[in-house]
Amino acid sequence: MGFFCLYYLRKSTFDHKRSVTTIKHLIEDFENDIDEDYLSHLPEILKLHD
Repeated sequence: MGFFCLYYLRKSTFDHKRSVTTIKHLIEDFENDIDEDYLSHLPEILKLHD
């Protein structure tokens, strides 16, 4: 199992209005084999997108 950590300038992103995703949430998604195409957050993304 690998681990990747990314630091970014939040104010420069298109979704800066969204809450920061917690490490706990990322780990849970990994453990539950949640892919990037899982659309559970789509309404929030569309609402808070610039």
